[in-house]
Amino acid sequence: IGEVLAVGSQVMGYVEPLQSVNEVIVRSLECGLAVGSISNAMLSCLMNTVCAFWSGKHLSLVKSNVDDTLRLMSSHSTLVWILQTLPLYRTVLAMIGNVD
Repeated sequence: IGEVLAVGSQVMGYVEPLQSVNEVIVRSLECGLAVGSISNAMLSCLMNTVCAFWSGKHLSLVKSNVDDTLRLMSSHSTLVWILQTLPLYRTVLAMIGNVD
């Protein structure tokens, strides 16, 4: 069921406002973690972050979201998902003005 929710939430992003998709993404993340579908849970984490960015949330909230996402991904040792999240993280930092 984690996979169905993860992929379904991606499809919803094309037909629904991104703000309404977030609830399904969070449910997908929780379900994926509960059943041990780490890959789909990390996909949901990344989608949550992307939706937060593109739906116009305040950048400090997006940065906090990405920090939490990267922490969760690190705790599950999912390097591929971490590497896919880093470009968005750098973009958020650049827009805030925190690039080293």
